[in-house]
Amino acid sequence: MILCRTFQLAGLVVFSINWILSVHCSTPMSDTSWHIPMIGTITPKPGRKSPHLKFLRHQNSSVRLSGTLPSLAIAVTDSNVLAAINPRNGTIVWRFIHDENDPLIEYAIQLDHGRVAVISGSKQFTVRLLNLADGRVFWENSLGESYSDGVHPDLSDGTDILFSSDISSERDSFPDLLVALGGTRVLRLSGQSGENVWQRTFEVSSGRVVRILEQLQPDQVSLLLWSDGIVDDHKAHVETFSSVSGLPRENRPPSPLRCLPEFGYPIILRTDKDAQSYSPTQVIACVNDKGDISSALVPESPTGPLVLSSFTPKDHKHPILEDIGLARLGIFVVKYPSGAASVLRTTPQGKLKLAWNFDQSDPQATYSGSIDRNGLPYVSKLTYADSLGLASLEILSLTPTEYTPEGMVTGQTFAYDRPENGRVVLISVEVLQTKNYVPFSRVLLATDLGTIQLWQGEDLQWERHEDLSSSTAINLYQSKAMGGSILSTIPTDLSNYAAQLAKQAMEFVVSLKTLGRDNVFHQNVDSKIWLIGATTGRLFAISQGVNGLGKILWKRNLLLDGSNSSESPVKWLAISLEGNQLSQIPQVNITLFVHENMKRTMKLRLTDGKILKSSTHESQAHDQNLNSNIPFSKKLLASHDGDLGGSPARFLGDRSAIFKYLNPNLSVFFIESFGQQIIEVIDTNSGALIWAFKFRVQIEPKSLVVTLTENWLVIVCREPTNGLTRIHSVEWYMSARPDVMVDGSPVNITDCSKAFLAPFEVQAAGLTKSRLGVTSRALLAITDNSQIISIPRRLLDCRRPLSKPTQIEIEERLIPYDPVIYPDPKTIITGDRQTAKLENLYSFPTEFESTTAVIAVGLDLFATSIAPSRTFDMLGPQFNKAQLILTTSALLVAILLLRPIVSLLPTEKTAIRAVKKRQLKQRWYN
Repeated sequence: MILCRTFQLAGLVVFSINWILSVHCSTPMSDTSWHIPMIGTITPKPGRKSPHLKFLRHQNSSVRLSGTLPSLAIAVTDSNVLAAINPRNGTIVWRFIHDENDPLIEYAIQLDHGRVAVISGSKQFTVRLLNLADGRVFWENSLGESYSDGVHPDLSDGTDILFSSDISSERDSFPDLLVALGGTRVLRLSGQSGENVWQRTFEVSSGRVVRILEQLQPDQVSLLLWSDGIVDDHKAHVETFSSVSGLPRENRPPSPLRCLPEFGYPIILRTDKDAQSYSPTQVIACVNDKGDISSALVPESPTGPLVLSSFTPKDHKHPILEDIGLARLGIFVVKYPSGAASVLRTTPQGKLKLAWNFDQSDPQATYSGSIDRNGLPYVSKLTYADSLGLASLEILSLTPTEYTPEGMVTGQTFAYDRPENGRVVLISVEVLQTKNYVPFSRVLLATDLGTIQLWQGEDLQWERHEDLSSSTAINLYQSKAMGGSILSTIPTDLSNYAAQLAKQAMEFVVSLKTLGRDNVFHQNVDSKIWLIGATTGRLFAISQGVNGLGKILWKRNLLLDGSNSSESPVKWLAISLEGNQLSQIPQVNITLFVHENMKRTMKLRLTDGKILKSSTHESQAHDQNLNSNIPFSKKLLASHDGDLGGSPARFLGDRSAIFKYLNPNLSVFFIESFGQQIIEVIDTNSGALIWAFKFRVQIEPKSLVVTLTENWLVIVCREPTNGLTRIHSVEWYMSARPDVMVDGSPVNITDCSKAFLAPFEVQAAGLTKSRLGVTSRALLAITDNSQIISIPRRLLDCRRPLSKPTQIEIEERLIPYDPVIYPDPKTIITGDRQTAKLENLYSFPTEFESTTAVIAVGLDLFATSIAPSRTFDMLGPQFNKAQLILTTSALLVAILLLRPIVSLLPTEKTAIRAVKKRQLKQRWYN
């Protein structure tokens, strides 16, 4: 009896604990959103004058570039983004995102006025002036067509921009802009308004403008031109014009200077004409047709001939010139194929002299120049030692000392993880100060896998992983905490339920011992972890961080054999999970194609990304969704997501039902031929045509966005003639008659469709999903301004009545048809977050039936949870959980304390027994 009561009490305790944990787990979803703003990967492109990665700091230490920041880091990325990064923590101060049809070509920075000038364009050039502090656009000016016939097609070739050094009182005190466009035009734009001050046009036969020389004389502008003729191929010359009117000055005599662009574009250097006084001139350095380095001194006189000289590298051939940001001091680097490098600088006579030789080392070494607060130059070199697993930074000080008249090199190493982060392709070094001849510096580096890191000494300050902007495979892990959702389990048998919960409790204790040291689970057992695979071959585990930002828990490069290549991106096939119980450590299964015929499968531990198992074998990549029944002339738009919903029928207002046509083998194709545009839905298993639709008005094929789930098809398209966005909603049923279920052959299938207009363009779309299919669905659309809008299925219902709804339609909760979908601001699930260039959208069911986990990827990453039918299985934020837990705990304590006392109190049986005992005693003694 005592043992039975003990088990009953234990069952009550376990059930109460489960209820408390259920309440604790049933929290609102308002705090589950996170956002990772990004700028994109950085890839250096030859021929560009402006650096892709650069530290900025004013010579005056009291000047702040943005807010309280004395320095910024400027980056230009492959995603067509110009961004300013906070060097303290790696956050984005501002970013200016160009359209894909408006690629960024060059930029120039004016620190004294805090301005950034940007030139961009593919079909036509556009110049913009931005505020360096916050990226705000002051003005922009479209300058017409980019190139004329016969001009070099490279966008960066013949395009240049810089700020003028002469300030005209008639145009306020702000410097103007000097712009070269496509090698054929040179303009001066007002820095105040962007208006055209003057324009100079060049014939292709007379030469192509390559660079605008820095304006050393306030009344003149000099241009570097070269010819592309057969005889005078890449013969360079300099012409000078009036900076006020743009009229040419007297011509210089012809120059025999030749430059070969395949060994680096010409570098415009500055040199001091007189060492006693600051009277600078300019020197043009390039590689000539003999493989030597030519230099040409540009005299102050606009008619003076170029003074040529030559520098022949000793024991080296095929030199490549590299501008490291010290051209204003006459310093640049020459790299050789052997891995060696030299530092050259100009003399007052315009000649080149050797300043330093770097030893032959890693051919992939990167170089950077920097100037400290005292104006002293430094040249930095970064290499990596595979045997040690360390990166080595050498800093060359070109300032002569008593013991080192040629300069001095200091070095440091830091634990850079090259296998995980990739090869370093760019660095920018900032020398803050020098103590005892040792420079105190920090290095900002970018890799070919998209990592951006800042190191200060041996310490990593922060890092960014920009290859997340190329995410192609996503899955969601949700840990199953004790209890789960309130509506997830119905305890019909208390004893079995208690035994099951006791088993879960023991597993939970074991899991705490196993995962206690794991930074993923020790704080939040019910966490959501997004597993994201990038085209670089790296896998990321991300969860919600602080301040609404995503937190990268770990990353793993799955191509440690060095097979990463941006030219051949990795094709991900699947990311799956196993071992989701509390007593097991979850594992991640990965399947991907490293190359077209090389398939790799891997097993990783979810807690830290450790690779447990890996195998590689040959296999041909193919699309498993299609077969030979589908002709190649048809373009695949979408395939069925495999979700058949929670009910095989739709119930009408009169309690009848129409049965859905559910087929997971459906695929949607687009056909365009002979002026007709047709949508076809085909059963890929049998090749049968299920449904077809012909557009009455021509649409833009690139605007087609299609989603297919259950028996519901959504087609979004844009009409170029009127700019309208149409949403077609289609549903299929086995029969048009209620309560009739046929064999589901294409002959018997009936469709129901409606078309709607949307006041926004749709870039991508998806549908919400739930665990049991009970929750109403919603269409998730990424708009043209990268916001995500949730459109309830009720608004897209094909059965919406065209007139006043009948009583039966009211019972079915149908609303009258309105051709326009007006978005409710409350349905914008991105809220006030400034998401950018979202391209794809994924949704996953959660442990709660009411909610769907959503993630959108593109340039940025954004994840959240939404509830199309509201959170019917969650307790609201106003529910007092603490009071419930305290009350339940008090009741349990009261039961435990009062149980022994109650057992001592007299009961009916004990009273009868006492009376009988008393009567027996009286009879005995009487």
